[in-house]
Amino acid sequence: MFQARDGHKYEWQINNYRAQLVPLQQSRSAAYIATFLKSSTGSIIRKKLASLVIPPEAGHILDDIIVTFIYFESQWRDRERFRARCWDHPVA
Repeated sequence: MFQARDGHKYEWQINNYRAQLVPLQQSRSAAYIATFLKSSTGSIIRKKLASLVIPPEAGHILDDIIVTFIYFESQWRDRERFRARCWDHPVA
């Protein structure tokens, strides 16, 4: 959770394997403020590059979104790597 420059509180969450930024105030819309779309590859489907989708309405907190996304993604990847190591080497 973090407070952006606009004074509102937001939180990055994983939803359907996507990182999404959501507002925490009940008075705010429940719509996602930003969504990270992972890259995709396939032989039938055209390759898509990863992207962070941020609507124009969130432009006033763009710096906050990018910085917190980088931090969130780093922490999330570290947790996933740790879980994978624990799975590969279970404690007896």
